Amino acid sequence: MNWSDITLEQLVDIENAKQSDCSAIEKRMRIYSSVYRCSMDDARKVSLKRLYDFHNELAWMNQLPKEVITKKVKIDGRVFEFELNAQKLDAGSYITIMDTLKRAKEDGVLPYIHKILAELAREKGEKVEPEVANLFYKHLTVDIAYPIAVFFWKLSNALMLRILPYLANQMEMKVNELEDLLKNGDGLSRSTTSQIQTLLSGIRSQNGELFDSLTRLHTSSKSKTT
Repeated sequence: MNWSDITLEQLVDIENAKQSDCSAIEKRMRIYSSVYRCSMDDARKVSLKRLYDFHNELAWMNQLPKEVITKKVKIDGRVFEFELNAQKLDAGSYITIMDTLKRAKEDGVLPYIHKILAELAREKGEKVEPEVANLFYKHLTVDIAYPIAVFFWKLSNALMLRILPYLANQMEMKVNELEDLLKNGDGLSRSTTSQIQTLLSGIRSQNGELFDSLTRLHTSSKSKTT
């Protein structure tokens, strides 16, 4: 047995068992149940000697999977390829991955690996539906999922530096559009004008510091490229 026999779902169950407040025997039963996909009732029928032997058999888990990336996998008859070039991701996937990585830094990456992979996955060259994350969670093995997740984890800081100018540009464009609408919108009703002014005020007051820092970063990045 090795990492190619353990799915993401099983690994989460195993880690949850390890972190639980159960007795050592209860933890081993839960891990046994997860690894062999049997019920807890069946796990309770296993002899103590077998549980101890089983615990020793899992010593290979102390070594992380090799960071060898597999770009294509087949699950339930469906073939998926992973887009590992961040520059080829669309803005939506880019932002979702960065938000997920941010949460992963706080909560640990394990509960989020399948979500990251779903954003990277392509089927017949097209983005997959969000439900594919659940498919990966239940069927994708750790030897495939882990190296890809680590790859993007290591890139997360670099990705954040790239996404910030994009966010600054998008925010700047929206503000400019609203300001242009106010300047040229002679036919706007008073209520509409008031709503736009309120929206602009809200953007600047609630996100003032963020807006200023993003704009400075965006301006700096443009000056470096000219």
